[in-house]
Order: sequence, then C-alpha cells, then structure tokens
Amino acid sequence: MATVFLETISPIGIGARGQVYGSHYSLGYIPGTTLRGALAEFYIARNGLKTQRAEHDDLFRQIFIEEKVYFGNLYPSISNIVTLPAPASLHTCKRYGGFWWDEENDHYDPSQHGVIDVRHFTTGDLPECCPQCVNEPLEKVTNFYRVQDGHPQTAVAKRRFLVRSGIDEFTLTSKQGVLFSLDVLEARQNFYGFIRDDNNLLHKAALSGNLEELLVGVAVTRGLGETYCTIAAGANTFSQFVEQTKPMATPISKPCFSIVLYSDVILLDRYLRYTSVLDENILHAEFGADFPAGLEIRLQTKFLSMRIVSGWNVKHGLPKENELAIAAGSVFVFAHKENLSENENRQLNNFFNLIQNQGIGERKSEGFGRVIVNDWFHSYSIDRENK
Repeated sequence: MATVFLETISPIGIGARGQVYGSHYSLGYIPGTTLRGALAEFYIARNGLKTQRAEHDDLFRQIFIEEKVYFGNLYPSISNIVTLPAPASLHTCKRYGGFWWDEENDHYDPSQHGVIDVRHFTTGDLPECCPQCVNEPLEKVTNFYRVQDGHPQTAVAKRRFLVRSGIDEFTLTSKQGVLFSLDVLEARQNFYGFIRDDNNLLHKAALSGNLEELLVGVAVTRGLGETYCTIAAGANTFSQFVEQTKPMATPISKPCFSIVLYSDVILLDRYLRYTSVLDENILHAEFGADFPAGLEIRLQTKFLSMRIVSGWNVKHGLPKENELAIAAGSVFVFAHKENLSENENRQLNNFFNLIQNQGIGERKSEGFGRVIVNDWFHSYSIDRENK
C-alpha cells in the first residue's frame, strides 16, 4: 500500500454525469479512475510514448492495463488524516446541521444539533424532525468526515464556478452570445488516499515520491488541473489504512455488523445485470469458500443511493459505457448468529479483513468496490456527553 497526498495548485474539474447544456459539474473528490488516468498520461509524456502504443511498454501494461495496481479515491483532508464518506444512515438537522464538535475553534458547539444514526430505529419509528428543534426536518449527511482526537468533524472540498466565453472557430475570438460555466474544486486544497501496489511497480516506473505538475481532471489545456502529488509508502493493507479512524471509542456488542461503501460499488448479479442489493447471496458469490456460511449471515436493513458512472477513453477518443453504481456512503447492515464461539469470532474477523482488503464488485483497480466493515459511527457508541 502507498499513501497519496495531493495538493491542488490550480482549480481542477472532475467530470460528473448529468451535465446541463452550458454547464459542467464536478465531483467533490478525485476518483481513483481519474488518478489512474492522470498518472498514465504523466508516464506516457515523461517517457516519450505514444498513447496508441503505450500498451507495448511492459511497466505501463502491468500498472494500467493488467490491473496489478489498485488506485483508490482521494478525499478532501487536512494534515494527512484519513477522510471517509459519511454513512447514508446519518441524518442531521436541516437548519442547524453538523457535528457537535466545532473543528475551527476546537470545542463543543451547542448551536449544532449533531447527527442521528437512523439505523438504530425501526421503520415505523424513524424520526421526521430534529429532536432539538422539534419542528425542523432532518436531512441526510452527504459530506465526508474525519476523526481527530476522538471527535468526528466535517470534511468538504471548497468549490466555485468559473464562467468562460465560447471561442469562435474562425476568428479565434470570443463568440457572441456563448457562455459556459465550469464547477471546479478550488486551488490550495489537500486530498488524501491510497494506492495498492503489491509488486512495487510504481517505484519501478518512477511514479513514486514527489510528482510535480501532475495534471488531473478536465480542461488541463485551459489552465486547470495542476497539482503537486506525493506517493509514499503507507499502511500494509486497506484495513490498516481505515483503522486509523478508530482509536478512541467504546465498542458496542450486538450480533450484527455493517458494510459502508468507501467508494462507489458496481455490482452484477449472476445474469450480469446491475443490482443495488448487497446481500448474503452477493457476498457468497463474491468470496466463495471464504464466505462463513455457518454463521447465518443475512441482510437486515440498508440505506443507499445510486448513481450513473461515466468516463472517457483517451486511447479511443470515445466515452466509456455508462455503468450503474451504488454510491459511496451507502450502508448495509447484516445480522449473524448469536453467542459465537472463539473460533467463529476468529472466522468472522478474518472475513471482515478479507472484505476490506479485497473489495467487492467490478473495476476495483479504478477505485470502485472499496468497503469498510463497521464504520466509526457503527462500531462505537457515540453520545453527546462524550463530545
């Protein structure tokens, strides 16, 4: 595993599907597929290769075609602290939303009404209004979060719109009546993530260490996308990478566990159809003999959203086929048999590590399919007094 620290020197645009004519909307993070493409372009340019024939280069083929390297998403971060998507089961007050801890002033902030994990409620008992306001509605927490000194804190990438005029193809001057806008991530922001490189191929290809002027995202020929990237040795496994978020809290003991999607997940059923359900049948099909069937694992409840994933194939100059993915942050809660023996507990924990380190679904080398078993909010009891 290698950790990736990226600082934006200029604004960057990350394409998202569902554009309105004349506008371009960006994701709030840097997907693994975008990082993968940027490093591929960097390698091609530095080694004087041609895009159409780059696959004949042995290292290029192993890293970017044979999927021997897995590129994770880069999420907004401060001081290289691991950032995670907020679980879809978290809700907060629409008017006074946010965690109880004020990260800017480092103290408890009573003006924020905190978050509620609705997975603790049955369907008929789901709260519709904020318990503090009584009459204000709740909404989903859709940002990222990080845990610092035992306190969950919001992590959001700053963004803004750039408005540009169209260019006349004949006079090469501004085209009358043509404007378009770009939604971009602001300059001077930090993003943090990981790359799984079991064979040390990035080091062999000189794609580790400090990579200056790595161009990321769209419109790089128009001054966008300049970054400073550092790739260094990090945690040995993805499990160790995410465990950095769980140092200070009290475990809760229930015969259940949750799977929270760290990144978008593309799932296919046995008929190769896209599916939105991550249940025990999908887990059994994915992991085969490593699935602990004797523990009576079964899907209990879920909180999810879907999104369409698009992309661009540089070699062919064509858009990639759209895919249907379960969005990052989606939550699947599973129950298992009670009163596990010591051997069964060990078997379950080994399965947890397998899920986290191997991932689930399609296109895992491009950042998809990464999951977290028992997210920080789901592993530990969190109450207002402790914060």
